[in-house]
Amino acid sequence: MKHLYVINNSNAQYGVNTYIRQLLEVFKGGVGCLITLVNWGSTVSEVTVGYKNGIRFINIPYVHPKVYVKEEKIYQSVGYIILSYLNYDEYNVFHYNYFSDYNLAVFIKSRVSNSRHILTVHYLRWGTLLNGNVEYYRSILSKKVRSKFEQDIYEEYIKERVFCDIVDCVICLSEFTSRLLKEDYEISPKKVVLIYNAIKMIDDDKPCEFLFKSKNKIILYVGRIEENKGITFLIAAFKRVLKSVPDSYLVIIGDGNYDIVYREIINIWDHVILTGKLSQKLLCRFYEIADVGVLPSLNEQCSYAIIEMLLHGLNVITTNALGLSEMVEKENRVDIHYYKQGIAFPIDVLAEKILNNILFSHKEKIKENVIYSFDSFRAKMIDLYLNI
Repeated sequence: MKHLYVINNSNAQYGVNTYIRQLLEVFKGGVGCLITLVNWGSTVSEVTVGYKNGIRFINIPYVHPKVYVKEEKIYQSVGYIILSYLNYDEYNVFHYNYFSDYNLAVFIKSRVSNSRHILTVHYLRWGTLLNGNVEYYRSILSKKVRSKFEQDIYEEYIKERVFCDIVDCVICLSEFTSRLLKEDYEISPKKVVLIYNAIKMIDDDKPCEFLFKSKNKIILYVGRIEENKGITFLIAAFKRVLKSVPDSYLVIIGDGNYDIVYREIINIWDHVILTGKLSQKLLCRFYEIADVGVLPSLNEQCSYAIIEMLLHGLNVITTNALGLSEMVEKENRVDIHYYKQGIAFPIDVLAEKILNNILFSHKEKIKENVIYSFDSFRAKMIDLYLNI
């Protein structure tokens, strides 16, 4: 019998948490194998095991790195806990979601000879550090002499490449990342698989109860509040939009570094709404009333927020950063300009695209059989799990 172990970190980022939730939706329908979800770094005080919808959950408490001399010891401890629940007579498959799980993968591979290993690449750290500047990244890889900052990035690249090498399959979330791993990381094309993110929609016909007026134009941002999400560029563009459309509002949904927002909206407090993180049902209501979605990220592969917006009929404005350029039409894409060691973001272009959308565009729901459909995601994941 095949047994799939999905490795999750309880401190997972937004995208990874959503990815795990969608995998659980896939598993609900049955995938032809046993399923265990390993949540390590959770808030439990001791290891707990539970079952729900036919899935086994193993919760492992967080261990502070200072407890051990080496980080490897933490992963070794987690590995021993996982192996204590393992049936070695089964065909065991392990699915990792973080490059930081490398030591755990090495430990398990060394002790479970008949196992298979999958890695999903949710993000590449250099993309965050370099704001998605691919040319600068490639110049770092080719250099003989590097600064300390550049050397750190190079060493991270080596670790990522080694992890991709030791697993049996690498799942990419965008065509960009697929090409990057094959060309720059020199990973065998045979082990690289492209499976776009998807999300199972919640049907909720409850009418909206927000106090916006029909003449208000709502610009929606959904995601963590971080510098590399382009939030400051969005606020700067929104200030220009306000001059032309004074009845417009910027709604920011998500948590993170609110100080980034507060310092930028001093003179436009009454036109910016920060909701914090919302439930899925409440979030969907904002999708229904918004006029345009804007995610001007500097580094992202395949955004769940964009997928949800598209499925609700929203036009979405994003950037040419990494995999995002694959998700929207050219007319709704803002091209970041990259130079040797930096970027230039065209705020005026973003403001113009927002204005065009809130004044002239109409909603039109995309079809369910697009590449971001949940049925497509489910079929590809099941096929991968059963045939690896």
